[in-house]
Amino acid sequence: MSLASSAPALPEPAPLSEFFEALKAHWRSVVGDPLHSEKPLVGARVVSALPVLAGLETDTAQGALLLWGNHAAHFFADRVSQDAALAALRPFISRQASAIIFTDGIHPPPALAALLKTHHVPGLMTECRYDDIRRQAEDFLFERLAPRQVIHGTLLCVHGCGLLLTGRSGIGKSESALDLIERGHQLVADDAVQIYRRGGAVIGSTNPTLAHHLEVRGIGIVDIVALFGARAVRFSQRIDAIVQLVPWSPKDSYERIGLSEVKISLAGLQLPQITIPLSSGRTVASFIEVIALTTLQHQRGINSADALNRKLISTMQMQSNRRAGASLNRPHKKTARERNSP
Repeated sequence: MSLASSAPALPEPAPLSEFFEALKAHWRSVVGDPLHSEKPLVGARVVSALPVLAGLETDTAQGALLLWGNHAAHFFADRVSQDAALAALRPFISRQASAIIFTDGIHPPPALAALLKTHHVPGLMTECRYDDIRRQAEDFLFERLAPRQVIHGTLLCVHGCGLLLTGRSGIGKSESALDLIERGHQLVADDAVQIYRRGGAVIGSTNPTLAHHLEVRGIGIVDIVALFGARAVRFSQRIDAIVQLVPWSPKDSYERIGLSEVKISLAGLQLPQITIPLSSGRTVASFIEVIALTTLQHQRGINSADALNRKLISTMQMQSNRRAGASLNRPHKKTARERNSP
């Protein structure tokens, strides 16, 4: 099974200025003007400068970020002819690179700084280690440029567990979310949840235009931050389970033990789905809190229903063994023929 959603759509390429702003706390100094650069970052591609200098990296997509760390600095300094290294670097800078990041407090060599200015490619200098800045750059690009889908539902963070409430319009998703927010939990997105895949997780986020607003029937649009404060909202959240709200029907059967688990596909991953039947006057906030806690238990390998089932089976097996042992040890009762025989 899978949830109904829009087709995955690629977002617009991120301009370099957006990347510069996202990681601005790390930049010590810059060459050029990255804040006003509209060079596009296309694809989550961060390239090491070392293979480019050695002439091994020649086919890189336009819009890449080039990382210049200690290895590249030593290679460039030890070259007999720096002109050859610059010749290998020049096509990459002129056609493909959106910016060069100098890590570990490295300053760009004067010849390279002049090349950057000639081709209007910004250089960003940071004290961060090469591995740290690469990870942060890749995380930004992957999250910013990942294909996104939009799902009708309400996403909440309950006890640290991401729960996506689904169900037909008017079933009570927003009302349930409001109950949970009053109990101290957090709203991520209402009505239109943007989802994307990051590694082995599905991430849900809010539409920037609708951020932190909740539509409650009979009341209207509610600003959650204005009413409950900034701690009542989140910008994004990993989705751990789907909670489907359905009208209660005596003709349908619902899970009562918890041994069978229903999973549905979301962004290519299988996530557990729990169905809650709703009847008139029934509040589901407590049920959703329990779902969050049991989901966290399952992630730690703890399943109460399975543990109880094993315990019952073990108890029944022990009782069966006792009855079998008692039957074998019972004294043999002679028949009338055995008593009368000589």
